[in-house]
Amino acid sequence: MRNRHGIHARPAAKIIETLSPFHARVWIRHDGQFADAKSYNQLIQLQIRQGQPVSFYAEGEEAAPALAALQTLAEQDFGDAPDATTPPQTRLQGIAVAAESVGSAVCFQQVLPAEQGDLRHSVEQALAATREQLAALTALPALPPTFRPLFSAHQLLLEEVSETLLALPAQQDLDAACRAVFDQVAEQYHQVDDPYLRARELDIRDLRDRFSTNLRGIAPPLPVVHEDDILCADELYPSALAQLCAAPFGGICLAQGSACSHTTLLANALHIPIALGFGEKLRDIQPGQSLKVNWQKGYIEI
Repeated sequence: MRNRHGIHARPAAKIIETLSPFHARVWIRHDGQFADAKSYNQLIQLQIRQGQPVSFYAEGEEAAPALAALQTLAEQDFGDAPDATTPPQTRLQGIAVAAESVGSAVCFQQVLPAEQGDLRHSVEQALAATREQLAALTALPALPPTFRPLFSAHQLLLEEVSETLLALPAQQDLDAACRAVFDQVAEQYHQVDDPYLRARELDIRDLRDRFSTNLRGIAPPLPVVHEDDILCADELYPSALAQLCAAPFGGICLAQGSACSHTTLLANALHIPIALGFGEKLRDIQPGQSLKVNWQKGYIEI
């Protein structure tokens, strides 16, 4: 495996996309463990890192062409170019000047209270709405091409839990039961050693809350930001940031967050300044308050 981050969201989605046309059962073997190569969650849980060997096995009427397609994909580094192929660059040394910006605070609550809104839709309807929204996110014109597989991966995760969701009894607290299904998957990511993969827990909660809002028949929360605004929140889902990428704004300050999350990586790709880990004190900031943020040193002056 030559990819810098091994098998993560994009390579896993590419493997499944490559195998989907073939009538064959395919397994991947790593460190003595086998996983279904058509299961996004199982691929990620193997925690395959750069430099580690993997093997694929297949059986069925189209086993041979399936493995041949995987061989071609592997030669293309699973759609994720390794660091080794990056050409050397000239580096010029200068004097660093702290990057600061001033803007008005936009306070945003990403996660809706669990009790907000009655359930208006069935699981089947919520699944259909979620699929439609994820397809629209994937097709956003302003989304960097390297991040389009992210929401394809969300769709793969949704399909993997859909059978479990559909099997839940129609009970009064159906939303809590559905959220528990997603939380169980999120906990699996929370337990992995690799910080890059552990940060994918945020993607699961992003998908969980999107499904939950679709059960209620309401839109997922989305902040309204303008050019110089500083978005302040406990956390920000990658799907929310993706919907803001067409209109530039001042930056993002989060009480929580990970440098490895897709929110952080997408913000960097969009050249949106982002700072993390301000803790609960960030909640003391009031909407419209003038903020001066030093993005390099990670502090806010109010």
